Amino acid sequence: MVRSVSGTGKPGEVSVFRIPPPHAIPYGVVADKNDNIWIALWSGGKIVKFDTSNNSWTEYTTTTYPAHTRRLNVDKDNNIWWGVYSAGKRDGKLVKLDQSTGKMTEWTIPQQNAEPYDVAPDPEGNIWAPDVGQRTDGEYGATLWRFNPQTEEFTFYPKPQRQLTHRRFR
Repeated sequence: MVRSVSGTGKPGEVSVFRIPPPHAIPYGVVADKNDNIWIALWSGGKIVKFDTSNNSWTEYTTTTYPAHTRRLNVDKDNNIWWGVYSAGKRDGKLVKLDQSTGKMTEWTIPQQNAEPYDVAPDPEGNIWAPDVGQRTDGEYGATLWRFNPQTEEFTFYPKPQRQLTHRRFR
């Protein structure tokens, strides 16, 4: 559920908006440059947008299914980015939703059992993600990777110490 203070000006009034679909498991949330609220749903391969201008929901489903998503983020062009867990059954993916066109693009992460936990754009437009799947050197454990949307290339950085684990970053 999303809860917000309503615009009626009455102190203490709260509006409640149920997140679609039924039994959704919200995991990550971010606001875009238009003040829309985006929520990653752990199961079902979906993200949802809550349009704050008219209190409506829009659901987006990746072409990769089944899919698990944890976190999502917004780049400088107001595109929405998120990762899709491999769950050992398929390739992990990086996904971009271009809000200006509605086009969704998926890239296969070239790492066995890729499980991107979060994504973050940098000032140059690259997308960074900590990944808890198997590393490119065959070891199982966290890596950090960078995706360059211009060249469509991934660069991997194995974790420096075994005791480090994945976590969100901003």
